[in-house]
Amino acid sequence: MARLTSEADANNRVRVDMLSYLSRTTLDIIGLTGFNYSFNALSNEEDGLAKSFQAIFQTTGGFPVAQIFKAQFPILRPILRFDYMTKSTEDVEKRMKEIGYRLIAEKKEEMRQQSSEG
Repeated sequence: MARLTSEADANNRVRVDMLSYLSRTTLDIIGLTGFNYSFNALSNEEDGLAKSFQAIFQTTGGFPVAQIFKAQFPILRPILRFDYMTKSTEDVEKRMKEIGYRLIAEKKEEMRQQSSEG
């Protein structure tokens, strides 16, 4: 909140990007409830995964020509991989796989330890 008050204008008004806060809150909630993993998306704005998700959900304001071509002509999908949205999506998929595999390995190890103790 300190950052918000420091960005107030002359009339003491603050503009807040609620979509950003909402998407980061959702990511934190899903991580904690579904995977017992803290993404820390609210407290760490520089987290790569949180930034990637934000990039995907953010509108570009332009006309998404590559997205339209890929939707209409699926055969072009492997070729049209240069646009920002595709790169962001691939980054998110890669990060999620890394985190997912790490969480699975941690759970397996935890289960091994519990079975050897009990």
